[in-house]
Amino acid sequence: MDGAPGITQCPIRPGESFTYRFAASAAGTYFYHSHYGNTMSDGLYGGLVVHSASEPLRLGRDYDADYLLFASDWYDTQSAAILDDLADVHKGYRGVPVVAMPDAIIVNGVGQVDCATTQAGVPCAQKTAYELALPAGSRVRLRIVNPGGHAMVRVSIDGHALQVIEADATALVPFATHEVPVNNGQRYSVVVALDQGEAGAAAVIRVNAATFCQNPLVRFAGFGVLRYTDAEGSVGAAAPPQHTPWPDLADPQTAPCADFDDTLLVPAIAEDAPADTTAAAQLDSHSGVFLDPATNAPYLALAFNNTPYTWV
Repeated sequence: MDGAPGITQCPIRPGESFTYRFAASAAGTYFYHSHYGNTMSDGLYGGLVVHSASEPLRLGRDYDADYLLFASDWYDTQSAAILDDLADVHKGYRGVPVVAMPDAIIVNGVGQVDCATTQAGVPCAQKTAYELALPAGSRVRLRIVNPGGHAMVRVSIDGHALQVIEADATALVPFATHEVPVNNGQRYSVVVALDQGEAGAAAVIRVNAATFCQNPLVRFAGFGVLRYTDAEGSVGAAAPPQHTPWPDLADPQTAPCADFDDTLLVPAIAEDAPADTTAAAQLDSHSGVFLDPATNAPYLALAFNNTPYTWV
């Protein structure tokens, strides 16, 4: 039940359904997504949160609200067309043999584009940024997920420190930061205190694409809004969001596309490694140009032990 069609199970046919039944063995933040082609980047994903009575930090005691925050890249072109173009390195997608810069960075499915740069005659309307409204003085747990197709993102909230408490369903000894780097498929939980104003105040949720490992000549970002309300949920007179980024944020054009230093990620509940090893395997990975045996077209791919793999 790994989701990869044709490996351990057959694909779900159009118009049909499949019920997944499994025992959730570890509490934390997960997400489900498609594994056919790259339809996950078309938006076929959702959140899955597993709770446990033994979690170190709990809703109602350590934080007052709990929300999923999906932050990722977005391409206007459907993934099937992108993969078709990438199947031939001489053609490529938008003229390059690897995935080009995305069209937007989206926050919980909402993004913005510059309508002045869109194709002539194509309808374009500017969307209102995603807004999360919570009572002033409260603490919110944001479960950040990057379901993107290519871009690593870095998430920050102007004027608000982030307390990291979970990484990929592992509860952590909390540590403070101003920015969270999130690679594709990764999940982090942070606790944010709404202690920078009263009802109506707001701050920018900033999602910077790590363009150093895509195109270091450009900057690319998406935005959301963290809005303060009163105890009854009323915003009152809404002020423009605070729009001053932390001065120590990583430069997306020059900073390596790296995760947190491993020394920061200390499990809140220590767990010893297994004492016995029942099997061992060595996987040597490398990327390069391969030939499609059906078309003889060259394409870029990742190989393990000299065998390239392309999911379809």
